[in-house]
Amino acid sequence: HIRKLIEEKVAAALALVKSRSRCK
Repeated sequence: HIRKLIEEKVAAALALVKSRSRCK
């Protein structure tokens, strides 16, 4: 399903944002 792909991309983006916010 396309929804699963979008959810995975969103989860990956959130993980990147969290890791970046932690660095700062």
